Amino acid sequence: MLSPRQMRAISEIVAALLILLIIISVGVSVYLYMFSRVMSYQQSLSQQLISEEIKTREYLLILYVIGNSTNGRITIILVTGNWPVDLIAVYVNNTLAYDFASSPKRTLPPQNVTELHIPSPIALTPKSIIEVKVIYEGGEEVAFGEVV
Repeated sequence: MLSPRQMRAISEIVAALLILLIIISVGVSVYLYMFSRVMSYQQSLSQQLISEEIKTREYLLILYVIGNSTNGRITIILVTGNWPVDLIAVYVNNTLAYDFASSPKRTLPPQNVTELHIPSPIALTPKSIIEVKVIYEGGEEVAFGEVV
């Protein structure tokens, strides 16, 4: 049987080991938490970088704009670059003419010429000039056209 002096020595060793085990487990927990936060941040940053890179590759050019005063529609001829372009909205004289976010999404294929017909949000009078702004994922393009 162990004497009280020996029992006290064993309990001090067990207490020291328990404290050491607690400290190590807290350290590992903090390390794993920090590691997961850093990896999550790195992943979100990487996704944002890829998204921005794709946006910079998108290219859209407005070739021609013409308004028709008889039917109140505007025709826009668009050219895309090497990447598909997601349209967001079209403005005519700073008035929202068409919102692609609320309607079915419109993606223009790469290296393509597209003719877009939209209703005019403003009254079109012959021989007037209209400003058309097309907003897409990669930015915006502005062009002027005549109403016939």
